[in-house]
Amino acid sequence: MKKMPLSLDTIQLSAPKAETGKKNVNIFKRIAFGAKRFFISFSSDYNNVSDKKDNAIKIWVNWGRDQAMVLNNMIQESFTDKTGIDVNLEVTNATLINGMLSGNAPDLALHMARTEPVNLAMRGALLELSQFSDYNEVIKRFGESASMPYKYGNGVYALPDTQNFYLMFYRKDILDELGISVPQTWEEFLAATAVLQRNNMQAYLPYTQITTSTTVNTGVGGLNLFASILQQYGGAFYNNEMNASALNSATALSAFTFWTDMYTKYKIPTVQNFYNRFRIGTTPLGIENYTNYTMLSEAAPEIKGRWGIALVPGIENEDGTMNRTVSGSGTGCAILKGTKHPKEAWEFLKWWTDEDTQLKYNNEVESILGAVSRVTTATVGAFERMSWDADDLEILLEQRSYIQEIPEIPGSYYVSRAVDQAYWNVINKMGNTKDILLKWHNTADEEIKLKISEYPY
Repeated sequence: MKKMPLSLDTIQLSAPKAETGKKNVNIFKRIAFGAKRFFISFSSDYNNVSDKKDNAIKIWVNWGRDQAMVLNNMIQESFTDKTGIDVNLEVTNATLINGMLSGNAPDLALHMARTEPVNLAMRGALLELSQFSDYNEVIKRFGESASMPYKYGNGVYALPDTQNFYLMFYRKDILDELGISVPQTWEEFLAATAVLQRNNMQAYLPYTQITTSTTVNTGVGGLNLFASILQQYGGAFYNNEMNASALNSATALSAFTFWTDMYTKYKIPTVQNFYNRFRIGTTPLGIENYTNYTMLSEAAPEIKGRWGIALVPGIENEDGTMNRTVSGSGTGCAILKGTKHPKEAWEFLKWWTDEDTQLKYNNEVESILGAVSRVTTATVGAFERMSWDADDLEILLEQRSYIQEIPEIPGSYYVSRAVDQAYWNVINKMGNTKDILLKWHNTADEEIKLKISEYPY
């Protein structure tokens, strides 16, 4: 954002006051060139990034063309060259369901939405990955619970390729001026919020309202802080058998009440642009995805050195330790069951999630699009080697160690909707908090039972 490329058609060097020799193409050549471009557009395959090869594994990505070109170059240089496995990389916005119905499905897909692997696995559409002999070695590349959302029954159907998590951001200059210490607990966070509000400022908590199916597919852990607070309270979204919602538990009610009270009693805004308000100083304290670190570093140079990051507030345990559990979000990569090249596809997934591959891919993308495009890699080793400030990296790694991913089960997409609807019912004062949560628990529970009866596991 601070460095933009300059595109030049021609450069001419000439003596002072000399006439430049600019050449204009005549109208007939221009018409001929336009006609050629028109007819070629009917034969060119704009989805194919790589040259089509026979007996190659086919990969679908729904990325920008810059990112896809970087990946394709890396495939040719360091995957195909070393393994001898050819790859056809295609950029498409078609769903895997469309591909399977048309008989044109890929062998594997990257950056699948959080809920998609389980939704496809329960329909028998994905290959189970723990069957490969080196799976247990590969899974060590990721965080302890990173594979949790991609487990179904006794199997694992995707590897994590991106992972996101929450982090606390604060303005050092403003908090120092007001005498506010960096909050360690939620009580301290709310006390700091009260001081900010008395000085016509605000704190921020993340909330993404569900408006499309794409938002639902993010997973309940990446939409708001309820999942994090629920786990800090010792609760869970599902029962031990993973076949029913647990939102009717006393723990869930306590966590939900505490979470919604921050909006109703403490008047934290439900919607605001955190980046802009943090930059200008009207919201000097907030919790947001860690990707805002590179956004603020690159796009807000005017506050460089005046802000910092810290761990998300937690709940103090009886032994004095702090429970700072945060939920995560992200994407997975999986192999379709109908592939004719399962071993080759597994070799690609191992290469793609490798530390060196992820780091090189990130560096190449950053060199083109800037640091704001930094990859949210799930591979911890690659994350550690990216260009972070040394002190900030310690905080990022510690917060990352507290990630506890939320499982996905048949019908779990409705839990995200239930939490969203219950939240807005409370915000709009449509009833008692307990009654509202129980109502939406029952609705989600019915959907889960319906899906499990349809796809038993």
